[in-house]
Order: sequence, then structure tokens, then C-alpha cells
Amino acid sequence: SIILFILFTLLNGFFVFYYKNKFPNIEFYTDYFIYKKEKICYENLEYFFFKDNRLFQMKKFSKILYKSAGGNWKKIDGSGYDYDLFSVFQKSFLEKNLSKAIENIENDGVEIFPFQNQNFVKNKFSFSSEEGLQELTQIFENSPKIIISNKSITFDNETYKWENYNIEFEINTIIVSDLKKNPILEIEAKNTVICQEILLKNLIENFDKKYPKFY
Repeated sequence: SIILFILFTLLNGFFVFYYKNKFPNIEFYTDYFIYKKEKICYENLEYFFFKDNRLFQMKKFSKILYKSAGGNWKKIDGSGYDYDLFSVFQKSFLEKNLSKAIENIENDGVEIFPFQNQNFVKNKFSFSSEEGLQELTQIFENSPKIIISNKSITFDNETYKWENYNIEFEINTIIVSDLKKNPILEIEAKNTVICQEILLKNLIENFDKKYPKFY
């Protein structure tokens, strides 16, 4: 029994060491977060959340890819972290970037959000290799884009004026409908990776409400 206890203790210690090494603590602060001793600022951060759509795993991300301004793509294995942990990340990210994005759009600028089917991206590149991570830049440069301006929103090459359509981002789905609520376009976000998705969602809500609808 003593031998079994020693073996159990050793195995348990090995498991704890393995888990902490694979899923190190992430520290969240107002302006940045720290992962593997690296400080990553929220301002101008590009990132993609890959949802885990397996049964009983819907509250997790399978991967999180991020890139600071001028930096290289890096990854976090999201399977070991609870979904709610990243609500802190998204809240802080919005506080740093939402008002600036709104101001840019209202001054006749645009905000651009590349998007792609997440299974296509997973199958296209090996996220375990450094080369595969950096090639993400190329794939998203060539991907469809959602473009938000002060007057309209564009999905790839289809443009919809805010005043003429209802644009909603609800329950993991982006829906474009006419003023009689007839659906015209739907994008299922649960199967799609969208750059800075939480920022896109809040911009859609802001500008859809800004313009009166004449039914």
C-alpha cells in the first residue's frame, strides 16, 4: 500500500506539473494581460477565438490566436481554460478599442474585420509550427472581410446601408434583414473565426441603433 501511495503521489505530481506547463496562469490587467511572462497590450491587438463546438465543450475555446501591432502570431491552447475567464479579456479589450473605433468611423474612416470558416483555417495550417502560425497573415489578407463605415456595413462585396436594413449580432449569428424583418443574409459566428469579434458585435449594435428605420 505504501508503494501504491508513492506511485499515486508521483503520478499526481507529474500530472499537476504537466497541466500547469501546458495551461499556465493568465494574468489580466486593465491595459494588458500576461501569458508566459509576456506582457500583451489590448490596444490594437488582433485576435481570433476558435470555438470548441463539441458536445459538452460549448463553453470553451479550442484555440486563441493573437498578434500585437508589429508582432508575430502566437497561440493559447484554450481547451484548459474556462470560457468565462476571457470575459475579463474582452471587457478590457473593448474599453481600450471601442471608443477609438467609433471615433474613426464617425470621421469617415472604416474598421475592417477579416473572417473565415474556422474548420478551413484549422485544416489549412498546423498551429503547432511557427511557420504555420505566421502564414495566418496571408490567409486572412485574402479572406472575406466585414467593413464598417459610418453609412453602411459590407460583407465581402455586398453593402447594406444602416438606414435601409436591420443588422443584428445575436446568439452567435449575424443577421441582415430588410425593414420588414425578412432575412437576407446570415453568418453563423459559431462556425466562423472573426478578427476582434467582440468589437465587431459592439460596432454593429452602435451603428444599427444610430440610424432611424422608416418602415
